[in-house]
Amino acid sequence: SVLHVVGLGDEPPRAFPASEVVAVRLSEAGFRRMLRAVDATFVLAERQPQATGPGLYGPSLFYRANGAFSLLKLCNHWTGRMLTAAGVAGSPVIETIAPGLMWSIRRQAGSGPRVAP
Repeated sequence: SVLHVVGLGDEPPRAFPASEVVAVRLSEAGFRRMLRAVDATFVLAERQPQATGPGLYGPSLFYRANGAFSLLKLCNHWTGRMLTAAGVAGSPVIETIAPGLMWSIRRQAGSGPRVAP
């Protein structure tokens, strides 16, 4: 499988002005656990991620990834696993669809929808 990665040149609400953005507070330990989980996603060669080609937009790239993509392992599930590693409990069945993932994240963040101005 592959991991689609793009850097942002601005804060998420400004980079995605038409999208819902929800802030989730993480402990420092939770953030470190999440980074380790993200790191474990990449297939490494000589301790470096392996780019496989250009991504879908801007300066994004695809990288070789560990694991398999399937109907039972979607990108929303990956996001949920990364948040779970950080200590943010999720619900894999609800997170199968994007609105379910956002509901789960809002619930954990203790907030309603936040739409960037």
